[in-house]
Amino acid sequence: MSGCGIVKTNSGNGGVVSFTSPDLFDQNHAASLTTHNDVNSILIVLNMPIQPQPQSPSLERLWRCSQHRICADGGANRLYQYNKEYIPDRIRGDLDSLNEEVRAYYEGHNVSVEQDPCQDTNDLDKALQICCAVQATTNTEQEASTTCAATTTTTTTTTSRPPRIYVYGAFGGRFDQEMASFAALYKWAPRFDWQMYLYSEETCAFLLPADRPCEIQLTFYDGKEPDQPTDDAEMMEHLSVGEGPTCGLLPLACRCDSITTTGLKWDLDGTIAMEFGGLVSTSNRIMNDVVTVTTSHPVIFTAELQRCKTP
Repeated sequence: MSGCGIVKTNSGNGGVVSFTSPDLFDQNHAASLTTHNDVNSILIVLNMPIQPQPQSPSLERLWRCSQHRICADGGANRLYQYNKEYIPDRIRGDLDSLNEEVRAYYEGHNVSVEQDPCQDTNDLDKALQICCAVQATTNTEQEASTTCAATTTTTTTTTSRPPRIYVYGAFGGRFDQEMASFAALYKWAPRFDWQMYLYSEETCAFLLPADRPCEIQLTFYDGKEPDQPTDDAEMMEHLSVGEGPTCGLLPLACRCDSITTTGLKWDLDGTIAMEFGGLVSTSNRIMNDVVTVTTSHPVIFTAELQRCKTP
């Protein structure tokens, strides 16, 4: 266990950890967006307000690029209010926030509603437990596929990888709930080889591991305004979303003795420690297509989300 209380796992090979944007494509990528699902990604919708359509392009993109969708308790109420046509795979939590009308609606659409009364875990933890179960099922299926293939060939191998986890609604509500999202990031990200991303409509954040080189490649918003659409559906197709260029590096859980970066406007050279009460890199800017970070202790990387103005 590191000084930040991060449990070290055997996931990954100790090499470079890559962090990339989900499929937050602009209108030029709309065709591929509607035909492609990331077969190894899971979206969790938290109990946070969702802006009415068409003001939530990040949620739209995350929904479309995820294979599995889970509502954490009252997150189902928010999704129902936003768009009844969006049907999650599961609703899980202690269910103290789930409206009966919403529950009946989703159960009528064959959504699994699962109650976990444990008060030692919050609703996000409960949803992440499902992600681990999905990962285990996927790995079992891959192993079975490899076993079958081995009967006909000796060259087939399968390397399973953890799913990418997108948590939507991690920011923008009560401060203690935002901190709970960060606490979950420190607790759970190592189990998914660090591929866990927190999202709102304004911010994304993820945890960079210690002692492994990290490469970050984000989808930048191009700054172009759309043509005037004729209806809301067309407006959604014209909404562009991207992370950056404003970003930050936050030593949230503990002091970071050394951190080295490339690709930022104000790069860090490893000579100055980062900690609250000392140096914290906020309002930095991404200057290159790829940002690299090597850090002695886990740190949070944040990036703003930019989108075009609605007409």
